[in-house]
Amino acid sequence: MKIIKKSDYQTMPWKNGLGMTAQIDKDSNELWRLSQATINQNSQFSEFKNCKRILTILRGDGLKLNDEMLYPNEIFEFSGDLKIECELLGSEVLDLGLIYVENKINAKMNIINFDRFYNFLNKATISFLYCADGEFIVNNEYVRTGDTLKLSFNPEVHIEAVNSKVKIVVVEIKFNTKS
Repeated sequence: MKIIKKSDYQTMPWKNGLGMTAQIDKDSNELWRLSQATINQNSQFSEFKNCKRILTILRGDGLKLNDEMLYPNEIFEFSGDLKIECELLGSEVLDLGLIYVENKINAKMNIINFDRFYNFLNKATISFLYCADGEFIVNNEYVRTGDTLKLSFNPEVHIEAVNSKVKIVVVEIKFNTKS
């Protein structure tokens, strides 16, 4: 178990140079990357050949991605091979996204809201619990808004909300045994 603080994220330009991303973590063999990005203008998404992408909106009104609308608390999966035109639906957007090599990794993302306790059962090789709103305690350590809890082979984690409702985005990564 590791807490990755928002202040430790590595900021870097998008692959296409049209924006910036804050990398939360990545695989040493570049099979996956978890990051958050601020989108403050209409632009194109970078292409990632042979990869799949999962995206959710953390803050802002939403995005139009080609012909698909993406609003807060929704999850959108798409091929990294696609040319994606991104249009803001209003205010600036902060998103959370996973890019992964499709034939090597299985991944999923979901959003969980709770106000007291939550028991997370980890069935993945690696799971990330991104604190989108509020704060929580795990093993006497605080995870605050914008921080990420990384779990590797931890079967179950007991999470306690601190003084408010908590919203977490769960990202689960499993390595394919067939390739």
